[in-house]
This record gives sequence, C-alpha cells and structure tokens, in this order.
Amino acid sequence: MALGIGIWGTLSDWPISVPVAALTIGLYVLVFGAIPNFWMPECIIHPYFERQLPSPGSSASFRGHELAKWIDEVDEWLTEYNGTRLSKYGYAHGLSNEANDWYVPSEGIAVVDTLLTQCHEPWMSEQLRRELLEIRNSLELAATADIRFCLHMRWWGVSGHEIDVREGSYR
Repeated sequence: MALGIGIWGTLSDWPISVPVAALTIGLYVLVFGAIPNFWMPECIIHPYFERQLPSPGSSASFRGHELAKWIDEVDEWLTEYNGTRLSKYGYAHGLSNEANDWYVPSEGIAVVDTLLTQCHEPWMSEQLRRELLEIRNSLELAATADIRFCLHMRWWGVSGHEIDVREGSYR
C-alpha cells in the first residue's frame, strides 16, 4: 500500500512527492528485500562429536551450507540407492534437552563414501563434494580416536555460552 501511495504521489504532485516516493520505494525494498536476505540466518549441517577430536581436529571453516540446502535430495537419493539416509544421524539438540543419538564413525563414512563415489546428480556440486569430504575427514579422525558422532542442523553461529555448556565438540 505504501508503495502505491508513493507512486501515486509522484504522479499527482511531482516536485514535492519525488523525495517521498523515492524514500517509500527505498524503504519497501530495504524491508522486504535486502534486510530479510541479510539478516536471515543460513541453515548448516555438520558433525558433532562426543568429545574433542585429536589434533588437527575438524576444520573451523567448515559450515555445511550446501549440505543443508540439498539434504532432502541427498536423503531421497540415498534411500533409493541403498535404503539409508544421511539425516538418520541427526538432529537432536543437546541445549534443548534432547539427547544426542551417537553413532560409530564407520557408519557415517560408508554413507558419505557412497555419495562421493556413486552419486552423479545435478545437485551434487563441487561445494557439496567439499563439504562431504570434510565430514569424511572428521569422521576418519573420530574413528581413530574411538569418538562417536551425530549430525547437528543449526543456524550458523555459536555463542560463548553454548561453547561453555556443551558436552561434546564440533572439532
């Protein structure tokens, strides 16, 4: 409605309403375009471990945006291929008093290997392959130290409080 008023004002009273129309249109674009895209957190999926991994740990730069974006397609493909799903390894959240279901890393490695070697779907981008390789590397490290894992789906960013109260580790 404000957009309509701004345009109508431009046509009816040109010299006065041009700044008002520009401001109205600018605010409309900002509120309904730029701000939601800028402030909307992105979903991520990444491994979570019972305890901290031995050195070098998991990459601090790993985020899992692409995996979260395509998790439905990944699960659908895996279900058709061998009857499993990657999402079966998550997504309880310990900070919400949900118990994590822990899995041995070899199970996750087998699923990730299947995706990396057998899946050639259009959604299997290079970024998704990099994320799956990062998960695989972390799971291999966890396997050598006998550390179980699960997957967490979350919005990016971890607070200092969360780091203090978590029992497990993302690295």
